[in-house]
Amino acid sequence: MQDCRFTEREKQILILVADDLTAKQIARRLGIAVKTVEYHKRAMKQKINVHGIAGLVRYGIRTGTIKP
Repeated sequence: MQDCRFTEREKQILILVADDLTAKQIARRLGIAVKTVEYHKRAMKQKINVHGIAGLVRYGIRTGTIKP
């Protein structure tokens, strides 16, 4: 079940969030600002109407974005 609600960058960030990286680590790895990472995380949560990282990760697993 692939979901196209997330941009490619959001999917990259979601995968790294699931790997338990901090926003600072994600920003460093992707070469973007920490605030940009936080923005994308917030946008993803709003798109699927979840309030926490756990819900975001569960959604990623359900849609196949994240491999368990």
